[in-house]
Amino acid sequence: MTALDRFLDPIRERRARFEAQPGLVDELIVTGTERTRAEVRRTLVEVRRAMGLSSAYTQVRRRAERYRKAVATSARRRTGPGYALAPTPDRPVTLTTWPARTRTR
Repeated sequence: MTALDRFLDPIRERRARFEAQPGLVDELIVTGTERTRAEVRRTLVEVRRAMGLSSAYTQVRRRAERYRKAVATSARRRTGPGYALAPTPDRPVTLTTWPARTRTR
């Protein structure tokens, strides 16, 4: 047995255990991601509060929501002959691309 085999054997055994349990790795990734997101949310709330940004962030978020609603309302009105296509789930509204000049020539 070579030194490389002695080094790699424990790694190969672990891989074999994970391979024998299909879906375990996916479950670990999903669970870890959910836990991490929850912790990040809590941390960001604390950071914003400590920096005095919580009210400023709330104001920016509300303005963005109002903007999205206004764009969606105007998009519903601008669907007809002579207008570009309105945003759809596969072609969403973004702050940089909508509302652009929507009337076609």
